Amino acid sequence: MHKRHALTSTSFLIGLAAGCLLGVGYPMAVSEAACPPIGSNGWHANSVVYYQTTGFTSQELDQVGGGGGLGNWNFHNIFPLSQNCSNVYFSAAPPTGQYTISTNSGYSQLKPTAPAETASNTLSGFVVSATTTFYWGAVYSGNIPAWNRDGSPGYYSFLRKVTLHEAGHTMGLFDVSGVQQVAGQSVMNGYYGTNDVGNNMPINVQQCDDDVVSSIPQYASNCGIGSGGGGCVNLCGGGGETRSCDLVVIAAAIAR
Repeated sequence: MHKRHALTSTSFLIGLAAGCLLGVGYPMAVSEAACPPIGSNGWHANSVVYYQTTGFTSQELDQVGGGGGLGNWNFHNIFPLSQNCSNVYFSAAPPTGQYTISTNSGYSQLKPTAPAETASNTLSGFVVSATTTFYWGAVYSGNIPAWNRDGSPGYYSFLRKVTLHEAGHTMGLFDVSGVQQVAGQSVMNGYYGTNDVGNNMPINVQQCDDDVVSSIPQYASNCGIGSGGGGCVNLCGGGGETRSCDLVVIAAAIAR
């Protein structure tokens, strides 16, 4: 039987880790069971977040970048067809940027069980830069690998799941605690066995995640509120609303 693994946070360093978070609370936690608490304000609303990546094969990038985890966040974020109120867009970076996704053949010294970790820098509570590192040498229960880079569908699916989770941290989401997790209900769940063989993590952003993103005050202000000065009228939710808002480019990049 595989152990369920939770994602943990230390200061601004967040990553998938071994060992469940039992009964962990958070000051800004939402009340809905199995949904992630708020961890930060996330990127500025209505912003373009440029990303860049290093250390991945082209097949791996398909699961990380615009066609994978980051692309799925874009599908949920961007008006007018968005599922949440953030209007944050992840875009392939120019030569440099402030959000980098990279790889490491070893393991995290802080959390050896973490398949990936994200370190975010904030200014006035908003994420202004972030680095996500994938650790191919991560192990749990002593010596069981978190990753099996065998080129299987399960491996590529896990890449997508971990990308969704780590980008979720930059969107303002914290980990779902171990005792609250419902398999597949949030991208902020932890992994269950090598390559998440237990399918505890979903392959797409869930309604639960969108609801919490939309509850973050700076994103919530996009929903149903006219700007009054700059022509930004955004309505979140289902069916037929008109939503338009100029994207504000922030110098943020993610590594692919």
